[in-house]
Amino acid sequence: MVYTNGRDMKLDEVGLADPVDAALRNALMDDEPETEEEKRDVAEARAWLRRRGGRGIPHAEAMRRLGARA
Repeated sequence: MVYTNGRDMKLDEVGLADPVDAALRNALMDDEPETEEEKRDVAEARAWLRRRGGRGIPHAEAMRRLGARA
């Protein structure tokens, strides 16, 4: 949001666009078939998430594991 003319406006309303947002909106769909390895990896990730009750790893913990600061 930007503040202009006394009110909050979306960036698109004032002619400014986030280039990442624009790239994502204009990107082609991935039409490659999912490989068997990708299917297994996704199934493994979903099973891991189910075992954790739908809870992932908190951001601070992920950053700690990567040796980075949150």
